[in-house]
Amino acid sequence: MKNLNDVPNNGNPSSDDIIHNVMPQLIQTIKQKAYVQDAAPSDAEVLGLIVSKFNQWDRDSIFETFVEALEDSNHHSDVEIVRELV
Repeated sequence: MKNLNDVPNNGNPSSDDIIHNVMPQLIQTIKQKAYVQDAAPSDAEVLGLIVSKFNQWDRDSIFETFVEALEDSNHHSDVEIVRELV
């Protein structure tokens, strides 16, 4: 897996640069380590696994991560709907 210091952009990569360079390798590595050989999980499924484990299976932390992802992608009306559901 790439080291964060190996991300191009003259030693000052943006968060987008880091995500673009690191996440595909992280997802691929988790696919190889966490699933049986014949499994074919989607990138979204693997990312869900990563988020779940990173948040230590805590429902509220997972939910907040989901809401923040919606917020970051400017789906503000969806954020309000989702918050009302919980």
